Amino acid sequence: MNAITTPTRDSDGALVEPPLAVGTARNDEFFLGCPPGDAPDNHGREWWQREADQEGFDLHSVVELCLDIIACRLFESPFMCACRLDDERRKPAPRRKPTPRPTPAVVVEAVLHTIRERGVGALKEGSNVERLRRCDAAARTEINQRIAKMGGTDG
Repeated sequence: MNAITTPTRDSDGALVEPPLAVGTARNDEFFLGCPPGDAPDNHGREWWQREADQEGFDLHSVVELCLDIIACRLFESPFMCACRLDDERRKPAPRRKPTPRPTPAVVVEAVLHTIRERGVGALKEGSNVERLRRCDAAARTEINQRIAKMGGTDG
């Protein structure tokens, strides 16, 4: 037992109440040892959101884990709790949505090469239709600008 959980007794064996704190202490000061704004790791909500997105976890997952731990302590044997937590840990992480990448310059050059070789009518060919379908807006704009510079030749 430590000093916090061990009751203090006086010489007669009667329990002694701990002294009252002078002034008021906020929970933040109690746990951090300093006011919330002065803590060295004090970050804003935006920073925490960026960290959560980057690391792939969210508050819901943290709360779920805490509830699992509490349930383990209350309702399960230590062995069953360890087995269940290990099973949870082995589950694959949810897949993140892939971030869209810009269209490779090679695709733009391939479209423009066929236009130089066969004229603007080459845009209706199946291979170019597929290439243009995969292009992002910036690549399509670049293709349109370069066709306009070429004068929209027809071969």
